[in-house]
Amino acid sequence: MAEKPTGGRQQADLALRGGRVVTGSGVTAATVVVSGDTISAVCAPDADVSAAQAIDVDDAYPLP
Repeated sequence: MAEKPTGGRQQADLALRGGRVVTGSGVTAATVVVSGDTISAVCAPDADVSAAQAIDVDDAYPLP
């Protein structure tokens, strides 16, 4: 992953926005952040995430 200045944050490779994530407590809207080949974070759907590429997945269920 190429690092770019982001005010102290590392830039992720990919952000999957607007998806649905299944957790132990149910299904929730979320942004899934990917760095390299690893899911690095699952954030609130409106989280300010710095990523080289962002894809709106429109209520889909992104799977690893």
